[in-house]
Amino acid sequence: MFWRGHRVGCCASVNVCLRRRDPRHRRRVPLYGDGTNVRDWIYVEDNCEAILRVLMRGEVGEACNIGAGCEVSNLELVRALARHMGVRGGAAVGSLVSFVPDRPGHDLRYGMACGKVRRLGWEPKTSLEEGIAKTVAWYREHPERLA
Repeated sequence: MFWRGHRVGCCASVNVCLRRRDPRHRRRVPLYGDGTNVRDWIYVEDNCEAILRVLMRGEVGEACNIGAGCEVSNLELVRALARHMGVRGGAAVGSLVSFVPDRPGHDLRYGMACGKVRRLGWEPKTSLEEGIAKTVAWYREHPERLA
């Protein structure tokens, strides 16, 4: 499970889980624009460990961005997911996505300065490929979560 974090104007962090539609149920994954929008992806366990580190060692009232430094496009992420799910070939991957119009003013890249969480002694442990493999395995073991 990968998460993309969003900071809000208070003492807490709001994290949005990006659980996409299950391609096995023939529902396409919607991608904005041409899928080249870039995001920083982090494995859920790494994100949880970072949140705990900030809670334990961070300064009250200070913002602390959490990111893995793993910036890839949304389309690259879908391709990696497809590989791990056994979907091969560009045409097959293309059958998994539905390109939807991008929102006006939508950022092509979200980047964060994450030096503060690194100075607190946290580093991500899970690579993108390893995290995707773990995520796909988890959903295979828990198919009821795809409903």
